[in-house]
Amino acid sequence: MLQPLVGQPCLQVQLALRQQAAILQTVRSIALIKDGILYCSSIFGSRSKPVRDVLQELPASTAKLILSTDQWLLKGSPVLIQWYPVSQDGEDGVVEIINIDLIARMILEPQRPLINDVVLTVGNRFLRYGQRVTDSLTFDEESALFQQSSTQNPFTITVGGPGPGELALKKPARPAAAGAYAQPAAGLSRLAGDGKPDELYVGDRYGHCGAGI
Repeated sequence: MLQPLVGQPCLQVQLALRQQAAILQTVRSIALIKDGILYCSSIFGSRSKPVRDVLQELPASTAKLILSTDQWLLKGSPVLIQWYPVSQDGEDGVVEIINIDLIARMILEPQRPLINDVVLTVGNRFLRYGQRVTDSLTFDEESALFQQSSTQNPFTITVGGPGPGELALKKPARPAAAGAYAQPAAGLSRLAGDGKPDELYVGDRYGHCGAGI
């Protein structure tokens, strides 16, 4: 459990943070926040920086999932940030930086010809295959769009495919189409935790347009 480490001296807990980051292979780094100050990082060790200077959404009194860009290691690359508060005022907590870049390359890559666009939405930010995190999003007007939202965490997957006319010309098998639409949602369920900062959630039920993750 990482929550009890918050407030302990960084020299005493950094090894535990590094070990946990190694176990959770999708996690790039873990940081501890005390009184709104990022004071310990699994990568950089002891620090003293207001977490709000790095992420405007933090600290917060509720758990959060944030799509952002890396400002520490691989600057500019997309990251998914999980925040777990451990105090009532939200000033103390644990931050996990999830390395979404490599995973996104695998699960957001369009499976042509049935899928030509896949987008991850977290809050008011968007990540499209092959692009960086953006604050705005547009789609081809002729695309047929399908959306699926997580019931565990605040993210949505939007899948774009060819319009009815173009799809009819391709004559895909219906089961194959359904499987192609569900695949990105299935993969993304592995990115978000179930509220425990040391155990990633893996969904086991996926469906087309609206089923829970």
